[in-house]
Amino acid sequence: MALLRPWTVAVAVLSAICGYVIVSSPLDPVVVPSHDVAPMPTGAFPIQTFLNASKALYTDITGGGEAFAADKNGFVYTGTSEGRIIRLVDDDTWEHVAFTAPHRHLGDGSEEMCSKADIDNEPFCGRPLGLAFDKQGNLLVCDAYYGLMIFEWPEGSGSRGPAQGRILTDESAPDGRKVVFCNTPVEGPDGLVYFTDSSAKFRINRLFLELIESGATGALMSYAPSTKETRVLHKDLPFPNGMVVSFDETHLLINSCTRALIWKYHLTGSNKGKLEVFGKNYPTVLDNIRRSPRGTYWVGGPTPTAMAIVVSRLYPWIRKLMAGLPYRLLVLLTLDTLVGGGGGWAMEIDETGKVLRLVTDPSSRVRLTTEAFEHNDRMYVGSFVSKMPIFVADMPSAGGAAG
Repeated sequence: MALLRPWTVAVAVLSAICGYVIVSSPLDPVVVPSHDVAPMPTGAFPIQTFLNASKALYTDITGGGEAFAADKNGFVYTGTSEGRIIRLVDDDTWEHVAFTAPHRHLGDGSEEMCSKADIDNEPFCGRPLGLAFDKQGNLLVCDAYYGLMIFEWPEGSGSRGPAQGRILTDESAPDGRKVVFCNTPVEGPDGLVYFTDSSAKFRINRLFLELIESGATGALMSYAPSTKETRVLHKDLPFPNGMVVSFDETHLLINSCTRALIWKYHLTGSNKGKLEVFGKNYPTVLDNIRRSPRGTYWVGGPTPTAMAIVVSRLYPWIRKLMAGLPYRLLVLLTLDTLVGGGGGWAMEIDETGKVLRLVTDPSSRVRLTTEAFEHNDRMYVGSFVSKMPIFVADMPSAGGAAG
C-alpha cells in the first residue's frame, strides 16, 4: 500500500478543518444583491475637509465617544468605551456623570480594569452608545449590554455633578424578544421613548460577526414611561442604528448600517406606525444621525459604502471561514483590508434625503466616524473605536471654502 504524500495529507486535514469551521459557524450569511445596494461614490458629491483642522480632546481618558447630546445649559455629553458618561466642560476639562453598569461606583477599583477598554470586559464595564435628553432634562442612554437607561440628577443640583441611573427595559418585550444590542434612544412627541436594537443575535463585542453576516434581526422598539411597557414596533430589520425625530415631529428617521438606507417611521397621520424607505444608496456607511441648526441632518459615516459592502457580497462559505478566525484577528483584517486607512466621514442631507455635502479628514486622524454633532458653531466627532479620541472642529463660515 503506497504511503500518502505529505501534501495530500495536508490538503485533507485543511479541508476537514475548513469543513468543520463552516458547519459549526454561528453565522447564517445573507447575500446582499448588487441591485439592492448600489451606493453612489463619495466623489459624486461636494467634499469639504475642515476635519483636518480638528482638535483631539482629553488624552487622559479612553476615547470611543460614540455619540453626543447637549443639555439645556449647552453642555455636551458623551459615553466612553470604558463605560463612563462624561460632561464636556471645556476643551481641557471633563466631569464624571455616571457609569452605565449599575454595579460600578467611583472608587470601587473598576476604573483601572475598564480603562483598558478590553472588549471582553465590556459586559462588566458597560458600553454607552446613543444618548438624548428628554423634555424633563433627564439623560436617556442606550448601553449596549444593559439596555435602555435613564439618568436623573437630584432636585436642585442644576443637572451638575453625578447622576443616578436606572434600567428601563425588562429582559424581554411582550413577544419574547430580549434587548441584545441597544443602540440609540430618542423621546418622541407622544412621550414614548423609541430606541433601536441593532441585533437579536450578536452583542457589540462581536459587532464584526453581525456585519459580515449582514443579516436582518434588528428591531425598532418603544418604551412607555407611564406604563413601563416595552413594545416591538418593527422587527427583522437589517442593523437599525442611529435615529432622530424629524423637525416637524411627524416621523423618525432611522439608519440601516448594512444597507446604506434610511427609513421613515410615521408618528402621526394616516400612515402612523408605518415604516418606509426615506432614502437609499448613500455613499457612506450610515451610523448616527443628528439635527443641524439649518434644518438639515448630519450622518456619521465610518467608511465609504462601496468599501464596506464588499464583505456582504462575499460567498457565504468565505464569511463562515472568516468567522472561524480569532475574533481580534477578524477585526484587524476587516478594518485594515476592507475599511482601509482613509479618514472617517460626515454627510449632510436635507429634509428630502438629498446629500448636500460630505466632510472628511484627508490626514486620517479622524477615522471610523460614528457621529457628527454640530453644536454652537462646532462639530464634535465620535467613533466606536475604543482608543479613538473625541475630536472637535470649528464649523466653516457660511459660504466659506473649508475645502
